[in-house]
Amino acid sequence: MDGSVSAEPGALGEISQGRTEEQEGGVEARRPPPPHDPAERVVVARLGAWEVRLFTGRKLEYFVPRGLWHAQLWHPGERVSVLTPSRLTCGLYEAYPVEGWKARARRYEELVARVVATEVPLAGEVARLERSLVDGFVATRAGRPS
Repeated sequence: MDGSVSAEPGALGEISQGRTEEQEGGVEARRPPPPHDPAERVVVARLGAWEVRLFTGRKLEYFVPRGLWHAQLWHPGERVSVLTPSRLTCGLYEAYPVEGWKARARRYEELVARVVATEVPLAGEVARLERSLVDGFVATRAGRPS
């Protein structure tokens, strides 16, 4: 990957804006199981062929104060999902599908080594996204400096 992150127009400034995969017409008959269904989130940025997706609305309001807030990396062509750590995934990275189901790992590099996709985002790119879209967002919502 070239290390570039491109944000969807207006998405990083206002998370409630964006388009779900369902609105984009990309949902197939077989959607991934929760919490990996991309139709539940909106695209806020892109890392090469990967979309960065976040919850909006009621889920955002529920997840943030409970430590469940996370980002999803979604590869629409490969239909692969990677979630960043949160209480939802017991503090681990989680991917789907890996050997037909979900897989977890403490380190991003360990997890994506098991993901069958043409190219995965670099660990540094994912770390930057986590700092800004997960940790930074939670700190801002809590009124703490990030």
